[in-house]
Amino acid sequence: MSIRLFQERGTAILIVMALIAMLTAVGIMSVDRATLDIDLSFNQLSEEQAFYVAEAGLQHGLAELNRDFTWRAGVVTLPVGDGFYIVTVIDSTTDTLLADTVILRSRAVVNDAAAAVEGYIVQSPPIPIFKYALFAGDSLKMDQASCTDSYNADSGTYAATVDTLGGDIGSNGFLDLQGGAVVGGDASTDGETITYGGGATVLGNTTSSADEFPMDLIPQSEYDWAEANSAAPSGFIGSGYTYNSLTHDLTLGSGDELTLSSGVYFFNNISLGQGSDLKIDSGAQVTIYMTGDFVAGQFTTVNANGNPTDLLIYSTGDYLTLDQSVEFRAGFYGPNTTFTISQNTNLYGSIVAASVLLKQGSCIHYDRDLVEIIRDQPNKVAMVA
Repeated sequence: MSIRLFQERGTAILIVMALIAMLTAVGIMSVDRATLDIDLSFNQLSEEQAFYVAEAGLQHGLAELNRDFTWRAGVVTLPVGDGFYIVTVIDSTTDTLLADTVILRSRAVVNDAAAAVEGYIVQSPPIPIFKYALFAGDSLKMDQASCTDSYNADSGTYAATVDTLGGDIGSNGFLDLQGGAVVGGDASTDGETITYGGGATVLGNTTSSADEFPMDLIPQSEYDWAEANSAAPSGFIGSGYTYNSLTHDLTLGSGDELTLSSGVYFFNNISLGQGSDLKIDSGAQVTIYMTGDFVAGQFTTVNANGNPTDLLIYSTGDYLTLDQSVEFRAGFYGPNTTFTISQNTNLYGSIVAASVLLKQGSCIHYDRDLVEIIRDQPNKVAMVA
């Protein structure tokens, strides 16, 4: 019996040892699996980090090209967190098939993981600065039988070339059309609503998904250059006006006349009294840069005998105000400007402003010839692939 008990004890020891061996094997396998999972997670994390670091390198390259599209220096080993990125630039000097396209190649390394991304970059194309009869960065309202249409001053008079279409309006904000307003063309916004009321009519198409129109097309350097090279007052022809060379303010009193010769002019404020006449010399091309407000009293005329392309006005000022029965022929670009036009006033040309209000039978007659005036989009590049 003692022999049998000894045999059973021996068997139990073997079973326990076998169980211990199994548990040890399972433990080792679990530890190995956990270690493998940790390694895989670490590798996946490093790969994802490397991808995002490479994306950061691509954005760095985009920023450099935005500042200067001729930038080709690249970026060498810029540390980011636990890794770094290297950016190289490839253009037509190394690949003649690229033409005007630039390739940004960003390679990143984080721990033992690497990632690379490429972007195909082009400069944003030039844009017609006066492509609309009316455009507002924030809000545009037409009321009380106001209207837009179009004509082509290069082909003839308004009466001879008028078209009920072509007087497009747009806004990066909202459009509000009321009181029998008539838009002789398309109406578009950048994702905002178009409100109708009181019999308002759009003769063309409407959309709320237009591309955003840039409101930063004129760099400060142009205003600085215009101030340093202004043709005022040497380019003035006339009498009765007041010009302050220190403040750059131009004032025409009631009934005064002033003719501007060809050239670039820099003003702060322009104030035109009742019945005054600001003329452009025959055959002249005038560009005005201004930093203040433009106010035209009732019955004034601005470039009445010329074409809108003869007078281009770029402004950083707050207000462009045209009183009743004013005739105004120009292209006006004021990204900070509130534009208000009173009753029975006719504007021939184009207006780009922060906000626009037309009322009481006032009309904008878009000169289709203005679409030929284009501007580069400063510091704008686009990734196309």
